[in-house]
Amino acid sequence: MNKISIIIPVYKAENVLRRAIDNIYSQNIEDFEIILIDDCSPDNSGILCDELSKNDNRIKVFHHNVNMGVSSARNTGIENATGDYIMFLDADDIYAENSLPELLKNALLFDADIVLGGKDIITENGSTSHSECYLPYYTPFNKKQIKEFFLNYFFYYFSNNKDSLNKEARWNFASCLYKHSFIKKFHLFFSPHILYGEDAKFALDTLSRAEQIIAIPNVVQLYFYDSTQVSNKYALKIGTATIEVYKFRKKFIKQNKLDKECKKMAVGMCWVGLVNYVQALVNRNYEKKIIFKFLRNKEILHCLFNVLFASKKNLAFMQISKRQKLAALFFLIKSYKKALGYC
Repeated sequence: MNKISIIIPVYKAENVLRRAIDNIYSQNIEDFEIILIDDCSPDNSGILCDELSKNDNRIKVFHHNVNMGVSSARNTGIENATGDYIMFLDADDIYAENSLPELLKNALLFDADIVLGGKDIITENGSTSHSECYLPYYTPFNKKQIKEFFLNYFFYYFSNNKDSLNKEARWNFASCLYKHSFIKKFHLFFSPHILYGEDAKFALDTLSRAEQIIAIPNVVQLYFYDSTQVSNKYALKIGTATIEVYKFRKKFIKQNKLDKECKKMAVGMCWVGLVNYVQALVNRNYEKKIIFKFLRNKEILHCLFNVLFASKKNLAFMQISKRQKLAALFFLIKSYKKALGYC
């Protein structure tokens, strides 16, 4: 029997956790364990975790004494997993019907390190956002093909390039099944210091080390989008993290000798996060020296330079319109002025 360990970080999840657990029960898999990590949640989530584990010994609960963040919570799950395979799930999301048996079947059939499934986004009004992922399904990808199909095209997710094999990001780390021995062999963990984009780093870390990957057409993850999570307060947390992810992506592209176009995409992926962060600083009237210190960061200046002096073709490739570029430039100039005390 091949057991799946499903790792769920829990924070302010008392109203949605039961739905996630019931969804796993409905998956028609015989051998599994659910690892709940209560990340010092201020509501009754921790109590609920303990209640659930009392009724089912397949549910294991670990409590953090302080809030350590979602990456540390997932790492606690990895360290305590006993299954042959590992999956991740956020407490407010669920899996598509019978998607886990399909992942496991293909993992065993192809002896894959990673099996990739699809991801659908459920909006607040109940509509579903579904995008195609142009990949050969049920076809083993070896090390060379992984670089060609996944690592290069990881940076093309937001591209309108119709020649791109993977022109839309239909999958992410939470719609994948990972072989536990593969995770252990390369000591693959999430980066606790990265508060935003930690999933992208984990995806690149795993994809770049896998010997064999299989993609299936099935939707696996149903992601429930909550606009209330996108706020100035949230944006304040992502500034430094955005810089860290940008630095990691640049280094990763260089080390793996990926396409030059990937560098442009890395800039485009970073740009929106940086602008949102600066806007949050200004809107919340942070001290001028804090704003100015952030704006002087060499990674931000590098990103800003690449956008401001990008050609029309490259802007389109990075999914940044001329209007967005000018609006962002105008806003950043105002931010610099405010930081310097000119207005």
